[in-house]
Amino acid sequence: PSSQTADAAASLSLDFVLAAMDAAMPYRPAPGKQSGKIRVGDNYYLYDLPEGYDPGLAWPLIVSLHGNPPRHCERVHNKYWRKEPAARGFILISPNLDGGRWHRREAAPVLFAALHDAVTRFHVDWSAIYLNGYSAGGSGTWVLGTRYADLFAALVVRCGIRKVSNRELKNLKGKGVFIIHAAKDSKCPVGQAREAARQLKRYGIKHVYKEYPGEHDFYWDANQEIMDFLSGFNNPSPSSFEIHSRFSKAQRMVHFVGISGKEHTLEGKMADNRISVSVSNLADVKQLDLFFSPSVMDFAKPVSVVVNGESFKVSARPDGRAFVKGWLLYPFFRKADGARVFTGGCTVVREGKILASPELF
Repeated sequence: PSSQTADAAASLSLDFVLAAMDAAMPYRPAPGKQSGKIRVGDNYYLYDLPEGYDPGLAWPLIVSLHGNPPRHCERVHNKYWRKEPAARGFILISPNLDGGRWHRREAAPVLFAALHDAVTRFHVDWSAIYLNGYSAGGSGTWVLGTRYADLFAALVVRCGIRKVSNRELKNLKGKGVFIIHAAKDSKCPVGQAREAARQLKRYGIKHVYKEYPGEHDFYWDANQEIMDFLSGFNNPSPSSFEIHSRFSKAQRMVHFVGISGKEHTLEGKMADNRISVSVSNLADVKQLDLFFSPSVMDFAKPVSVVVNGESFKVSARPDGRAFVKGWLLYPFFRKADGARVFTGGCTVVREGKILASPELF
């Protein structure tokens, strides 16, 4: 939402806003065509809808990242996927990024612009969003899939170079990773893919490593096996998490924590009217906000807040401002995903220091 919309929504009663969300889903009508191109700002994404698509039902979504040759988005979307996801009941979207450098800073805004448009245009199953990448898109899948692991249930990397640390691979616990590589790949040497598979095994992360004898390619004949694999994974409940990430200066929502700062290890748990968070590199945290979900907390009772071992009691209250603040940080939810609807919260860290008492929104 725009800042003007956010201000207006915050001034409305919370019951009214939540009722309006019920009436507005899906937010926009889907296109009349089963396949096509949708422009988002200065960019676009390609899409295929499942055969028999019904907006009254939630559908799994594959987000596919192309490589860097010209018009690679169109080529991999059509040539390598071959409409097979649609036949298997998946929505497929392929965002376009000029140059295909998905591992660089400019990639995340393009990915999220396409994803946000898709989830407000189509009825997506939030527990079943998968990220796939080819070549440079595979490198981006490693980066974006581990840095934003809270969004994706599983990753598929086809002949991509790993550009993340072993520590960041731990973010993929509870998720699935399918790696395809070619033994004689001269563009993206196979050694990194083999090492990634070894590290995933070391961490107990479910994965498939499939190595072909040929050169750099994307091996569409594995599509059915890949979709079988993806169908076995759903995002875990957001009531607890551990993630290692480079958080940007702008605030970002990770499950129920909004954080701005540098690189951190962040852990959190929300249950039984208790919300706890542990964050490394505290001095580098600009601000840390906690969000309360009425689906797992009783606002009529005091909420226990624990920050790096320091404990507080707060009297939470349902509030439109808290809802809008969470909506601005994490707009990728529907009301039906109750654990991601936040109607209360507080600031607990500012400028590297834990506050003497949490400040309610």
